[in-house]
Amino acid sequence: MVDFGHPIGHEQGMERPAIIISKAELNNTAHIHGLLIAVPGTKTPQINPHTQQTRVTCIKVDPSPINGLKNTTYFMSEKLRSVSIERFKRKTGRLETNYLKSLEDCLYLVLDLFS
Repeated sequence: MVDFGHPIGHEQGMERPAIIISKAELNNTAHIHGLLIAVPGTKTPQINPHTQQTRVTCIKVDPSPINGLKNTTYFMSEKLRSVSIERFKRKTGRLETNYLKSLEDCLYLVLDLFS
């Protein structure tokens, strides 16, 4: 869980689940530079009104004992942020491999990383 603070505009704010996506080397030295890169989640369904499917920039994650989520959560790759390590409140679990692959696909799309 991460406390994103008070939002401005369409930013995600307040305490909510997030997925740390920064590289292991960055995570391992976070005590030095004080930042991690995270994708925030929301309980609000992120549905494309035209297709009635989850938006292509989001992944829908159902709760499980592995990920520790209490509710179905939509992680929004288009809202990724560098976040101070002081904002991280507690670890709830790990994201399952199938969801990680879907999140990777979303990040490739959002960041235009296709070659």
